[in-house]
Formats: sequence, structure tokens, C-alpha cells
Amino acid sequence: MERQDTRPNLAISLYRIIYTSASVVAYGAVPYAKYFARRVAEGLNNFNGHLPQNESLNKKPVFWVHAVSMGESLVANGFISELRQAFPKCCVAFTTTHPDVYANAKKKQTADIVAYFPLDSYVSMKRAFDRWHPDAVFVAETDFWPEFSWQCRKRKIPLMLINGRISSKIHSFYSKFPSLADVVFGSYECFAVQTLVDRDYLLSLGVSDSKIKVLGNMKADLLPDARFVPDAAIAWKNNSKCIVLGSLHNIEYDLFKSVIKNRAEKIVFAPRNLANAKKWFEELKKLGFKVCLRSDIKIDSDIMILDTMGELAAFYSLADAAFVGGTIDAAVGGHNPLEVIQQNVPLVCGKNYRNFTDIIDGLKAIKAVEIVETENEIIAAFDGILASQEKSAKMTKAATEFLNTNKGVLKATLRFVEKIIFTF
Repeated sequence: MERQDTRPNLAISLYRIIYTSASVVAYGAVPYAKYFARRVAEGLNNFNGHLPQNESLNKKPVFWVHAVSMGESLVANGFISELRQAFPKCCVAFTTTHPDVYANAKKKQTADIVAYFPLDSYVSMKRAFDRWHPDAVFVAETDFWPEFSWQCRKRKIPLMLINGRISSKIHSFYSKFPSLADVVFGSYECFAVQTLVDRDYLLSLGVSDSKIKVLGNMKADLLPDARFVPDAAIAWKNNSKCIVLGSLHNIEYDLFKSVIKNRAEKIVFAPRNLANAKKWFEELKKLGFKVCLRSDIKIDSDIMILDTMGELAAFYSLADAAFVGGTIDAAVGGHNPLEVIQQNVPLVCGKNYRNFTDIIDGLKAIKAVEIVETENEIIAAFDGILASQEKSAKMTKAATEFLNTNKGVLKATLRFVEKIIFTF
């Protein structure tokens, strides 16, 4: 993208006019939207570029890390940890557009400052950059904004993509507006991407090959350490087949109440919200199921409800097949499927997996996951896996190879971007 600045300057000017006009209309709804939209109520000041500040911003080098979805925030958190080891004197500022990611980031305190991502207007972004004065900016996976990128370019701030994923929609859009593509992608110093397809998309948008490195998927390096399953749970399973239903939301629980009728396998229900554990326990008990809680395991029960924190990754090891929740409920977008693969267990999930699109699409391509939506499809998927040892083995082997292929990406990414970041 080594071009004269005329075309991108015209493109960003036109973008500013269009974006500002749309923003004026949108602002008319703010007094009403804040009562219904959590992100508006919490983030209105941040949207306008009034980002929080602290003393570290003026005393330490500032790294701005941005991620949107829960899956992308997993990448961001892991990368931030590596940044802190490499640059112990840095201040990390984190932004997102997702209220759940915002709440999680505030709770974990991985970053020094947490905020909602500003609106991509000239005024909001200028104010945001003037407040934080970042020395380097990192975007996790796939969130591209013209004004944000342009501010980095004009201020000569290194802008870098980590664990990059260029979707067909993004490629299609920017292919139609090459000058705007120059504004966005021409502002990046480097692109650490997951696949050769991502690289090809960037090349077709005019990015220099020297700026791109295909490293794989960083999420494979960010799996939690799975604890040992308690002896009581192993005794509960005994020699039976077992299905683990992980991180279930209410809509999925309601669906699986029908799915588990008359099944011979042992079933583990793991609610995403632990507050549902006792409620589901009482309801299943009333429906006539033999059910127990993880905190009070009964050997003769057919269903166990996980009511403890941090054990799901370990309990997947009991499974002969596992379902990852948040993938039936379109509002959620899926939870981490790699915890299942880590335990060499065949994976089943719903069609709403936008938080882990890169992972699931990769697994689909090698037939290492069953994608389901209806009750009949779920039953057929479990029956097919449990009835065929050959199918189960093929799925887990392919998934393990996928996982191993993507190991080491986190450290490789840090080595890649270290060449660009100034020595602090």
C-alpha cells in the first residue's frame, strides 16, 4: 500500500462526513437507548472519547489492546500477560465494545485501564488518543475502524493485528472501497494472521507481503489447566457412557431436558450461571430424573449437575461426547470448544458460535465437530458418535492435530511484534 496520500485523505474525509451524519441521527436515541442498552448506559462517556486515566499513562509506555468478543478477549488477555513479561514497565489499556467482556476485564484486572471503545468519529478518536497517548496499539483478530486506524497512522503509532482473521465479508466490503481499505490496512505496521486465506485476502487488498506473517491460532496456547476429576465422579460414571453438556444457558437447558429422556448414558449438566444449578436440580428431580449435585454426588444418579466453579475443563475428561453451550442461544455466540478437544473428546455444538468462528470453522473443515440445531439433530449426533468408535477416534485425532498445529502462536506473535515496538 505504498501510495500517495491523496486517495486515502479523500477517503477518510468522506468517511468522516458520512459517519458524523449518521452519529447525529443516532444521538437522538441516546436518552432512550441508555435505559435498554447496557453498553450505552455504562459506556456513553467512553464512546465520546472520554477514556479513564491514571498516573501510569504519563509515567510508563502505554500499550492499547482492543478486542470485541469473549473469544477475542481470551486472546487479548493471554497476549497482555506476555506483553507484561516482555515489557514489565508498561501500562496496558484495554477496550472492547461488548458489555460482558468489559465486565470480565474489570473483574480480572489484567489491564491497568479498561474502557469501552470510542465511537469512530474524528472528535471521539482524537480525544481518546490525546488522553491515552499510546506507544503501540494491538487489535485482536478482526475489528477494523477507519478513523481509529488513521489516528495511529498520522500519529506514527505502531498499529498491529494479532491472531488476525479476515472474514469473507470484511474482504468483500473493503474490496469495493480500495481507498478506504488503504486508510485501514495501510495504517497497520504488521499482521499476525491465522491462515493462508487471511494472508491472501490481505494481499488482494494491497497489503505488502512483508507485513504479513501466518502464525496459526493463538487460542490453542490459552487453555486452562484441567484439574483432576474427583474419585467420586469417576465412581459415579463407572463403566457407563457419559455425555457432558458444558456452559449451558437456559434456552439450551430447556432443549436438553427433552434430549436426555430415555437415554442410557450418564449426563453432566454444567450451567454457565452457577445460580441455575439448584434450580435445575429441583426441576429435574420433579420430572422424575435421578439427579445429584457435584457437591453431593450420588452413585445411583443418572444426571449430575456441576455446581462448583472451575471444574468443567476437568469434567470433560469423563465424556464420550460433549456439547459446548452458548451455541444454541444466538445472543451468546458460544463458549470455548478447545477445552473439549484438550481432553480428546468428540465435540458437538450449535450453529451460533461467532465468538469462536475461527476454531469451529477450522474443525468443520476437517470433520472434527458435529454442528446441530434441533432436538433431532442433537440426538442423531450423539447417537452417531457413541455408536461408532471409529467415528469418535477420527474426530478426536483430527481435533488433536488441529490443536497441536496451533501451539506456540502466542510466543511467536510476541517475537513478531517485538521487532516493531520501540525498546522501552
